[in-house]
Amino acid sequence: RKFFDKEFVIVNRVLAGKQYVVDHFTIADAALFYVEFWAARIGIPLPENCEAHYRRMLTRPAVRQVLAEEGYASVLR
Repeated sequence: RKFFDKEFVIVNRVLAGKQYVVDHFTIADAALFYVEFWAARIGIPLPENCEAHYRRMLTRPAVRQVLAEEGYASVLR
């Protein structure tokens, strides 16, 4: 848990003032979303910018489709 808290502080700083990790959607955003998704599922709170990134990713049609197909439609509400 300490590892995640420490790393989320770093990522939160990277995301400050940006929509995506490098200003446009890349594989880095997909990888970060994977970590954010599971952190949220197990109750690890996300820092403000990470939470915003996570919510932004949940609006992407491909993300919504995959989550629905995998049985995580409740996350989309």
